[in-house]
Amino acid sequence: MGLIKLVILAALIYVIWRVVKGVSANHAARGRDPRRSSRTIDSERMVKCHLCGVHVPETEAFRHQSLDFCSREHRREYLEHQESDD
Repeated sequence: MGLIKLVILAALIYVIWRVVKGVSANHAARGRDPRRSSRTIDSERMVKCHLCGVHVPETEAFRHQSLDFCSREHRREYLEHQESDD
């Protein structure tokens, strides 16, 4: 076999290998439903900061009685303002 025939055969094998690999990758990607994977994400209730209005996840909010705050600082500011009004 001549050198040119060997190079052509190697190139042909490489092209066939890439096509087969690409088809199998596309087939595997189609098997996954993106809508289904988004359903597995846990959602969390958002609450609004009583002082500034920013929404934060309920588990990260700072509470005072029935009021939610985005940070300790905002809760403290609210409490200080309430004390000065009394």
